[in-house]
Amino acid sequence: EWEIFGGVPNVVFSDAMIEYKGKYYVYYGAADNHIALATIDIDDVLKWCRER
Repeated sequence: EWEIFGGVPNVVFSDAMIEYKGKYYVYYGAADNHIALATIDIDDVLKWCRER
């Protein structure tokens, strides 16, 4: 919920993505008030892309 309320609500801004040990690490700003990190397995991203 902290990503929803803030100076710019309902918006995230990805700032960087790093590939490390089979994962993507995505750093992003949320609602103009926070910095966060999301991770996802690269294999999951590739699988999702291939299914579309």
